[in-house]
Amino acid sequence: MGRALGVDFGRKRVGLAISDSRRKIALPHAVVKRQKFMEEVEKLIREKGVDTVVFGLPISLSGKELEMADEIRKVARIVKERFGVKVILKDERFTSKLVEERFGRDGPIDHYSAGIILQEYLDFGTGQEVK
Repeated sequence: MGRALGVDFGRKRVGLAISDSRRKIALPHAVVKRQKFMEEVEKLIREKGVDTVVFGLPISLSGKELEMADEIRKVARIVKERFGVKVILKDERFTSKLVEERFGRDGPIDHYSAGIILQEYLDFGTGQEVK
């Protein structure tokens, strides 16, 4: 079993977190510009043995998918097709709020959000697999 990669996909930046080799702990990895996202994913698959990518899916408190959800679904399918990895969509409600409470709002925090998304997946295994 390879490592898992957490993704907090935004309009300008993408936060990335990667699991340890035993898939117990999610570690914030990097914040990259959207244009560099696919390149970074390919590098992590090759160099770190990533075999699962977990995208945070923006959902409102009422349970309705937010505006970015369609775009994230499209990118998730592209990642699955291009790299042949397992891709999961994970509810990311409250992620930004948790990060702001723990780390403040001092600079980009997207990789911390990706870490929370990934850690919840590692702990509970919940999410929707992209087919």
